[in-house]
Amino acid sequence: MTSLHESTWKKAGIYESILNSTYEIRRNTDLVLGLSEKWCSETKSFIFSWGEATITLEDMIIFGYSVLGSSVLSPLETGEQKKTEEKMELTRIEIGRTAGRRVDYNFWKKKFMDSGSEIEHEAFLVFWLSRFVFPVSNEIVKTIFPIAIHLARGTRIALAPAVLAHIYRDLSLWKEKIVALAQLDHFGNEEDSSALAITLHSPLQLLVQIWAWERFLELRPKPNFIQLGEPRFAQWHKTMLRVENVRTVLDLAEESFDWRPYAKTLKNWNFPKFYVEKEMWVSVDPDRCEELESFARCLRISELIGHGCVEHYFPHRVAMQFGLDQDLPACVAQVSDYNKPISCANLYVPPRLYEADDTTRYLEWWKESLLHLQSAKEGVLLRKRIFRSSEITRNNRSKRAKRVNHVEDGFSFSSSKMKTKKSVVTSTEEKEDDSDASNSAGLPSKTLPLSRIIKKEINESPFPPGFLPKTNLVDARNSTSKKHSDAGNGQLGDGSVLEREELMVSQQVVMENPP
Repeated sequence: MTSLHESTWKKAGIYESILNSTYEIRRNTDLVLGLSEKWCSETKSFIFSWGEATITLEDMIIFGYSVLGSSVLSPLETGEQKKTEEKMELTRIEIGRTAGRRVDYNFWKKKFMDSGSEIEHEAFLVFWLSRFVFPVSNEIVKTIFPIAIHLARGTRIALAPAVLAHIYRDLSLWKEKIVALAQLDHFGNEEDSSALAITLHSPLQLLVQIWAWERFLELRPKPNFIQLGEPRFAQWHKTMLRVENVRTVLDLAEESFDWRPYAKTLKNWNFPKFYVEKEMWVSVDPDRCEELESFARCLRISELIGHGCVEHYFPHRVAMQFGLDQDLPACVAQVSDYNKPISCANLYVPPRLYEADDTTRYLEWWKESLLHLQSAKEGVLLRKRIFRSSEITRNNRSKRAKRVNHVEDGFSFSSSKMKTKKSVVTSTEEKEDDSDASNSAGLPSKTLPLSRIIKKEINESPFPPGFLPKTNLVDARNSTSKKHSDAGNGQLGDGSVLEREELMVSQQVVMENPP
């Protein structure tokens, strides 16, 4: 199939993801389960004792899925396309009659493989989508047919947001079942635990596991050498590392966690174009560079639409994963439509080897939040006879406040590379507001669990994610690091009104609908 359709798959943006499906990734259930226990359904992130991290659209790009293209819900438009769908549905019904109404992958494959059928290509893509992208009970489902038909004609479909939406949903479902099972054990309920079974509709176990291997050094098996032309997945083919206590490793991973694994050099693997050596401002023009437009979509807060689910996407909560300094994640009243086009606007692209850090007010907010982790975790850890428990270490957060970072107006992340040499504060009142910036976020109550604290914080914060009020610039003169006070190449000069207005306009690409 590759020799026949490679060019079509590349045009549709699925060539690498199809190649990824040919590698054997051995499951590590303990690892995925340990991560699932730390999932927060409200923030769409893993809550570790040392900070937040999550799977983002950037990971989906590296995994071979496109963030660009039409929605997975795009209907068939031409008569030829609809006729192809009818043929596949008739074949599915025919197979169902002989297979007890259940059309699994093997029956479908045997029907079409080397058959010479005029719809063999579409049938292959249906098999691939059903088996590796949107797996549902080992069954071929007709809702996949339109996607396969579009892809077979080289039409690009944005699979990345749909797959990520399904992963978010399945992680939330899994977390709910973990909590429910722990409660059954705690209260001695005799209810049949089989009622807690769930069906996952995403390649969750595979992609979450690889996401963790890329970042947690102590959990990573020895990677394979990538041959020229192979995708990044090849380094994990048939590898495995069993760790005695996954949860302890997750809790102690603050210093070893790799925030940007894809930005580092890997022999025989080519960087996407948005990993640059030097920082730069670029114009996001879909007609000029699709990869830069892809990076802009990775940064934009939006809704991810999948089959039967819609999930929120909050990249501002994990700014360090994009090479940007992490500031307080505040409220998002309304997220933007994912398919809304990105008009020509300027985008800040950080240098790939820049080591991002937290702002001081974020550190203070997080330290206060840690006080409530214990109450939020009550009833979550499972009984020892099923899962190995671990001692949660809570006092291992290092004092990384040696670097003082500030926020410019209008950008959903804080980046030290975007500060002025001397920002202008126009009044005494504004100066007072600056000094109280961290207090204005409202430190968490000492009586609420973490999940409610997070919700309370993001709802009561006076400014959107990572923003200060647009009339209120932070004075950068008190930075403790020369790197953070020096304007450098491509940065603003004296903080003039014109420069600030340009910055405000250019940064809107990251957040289309601030509250």
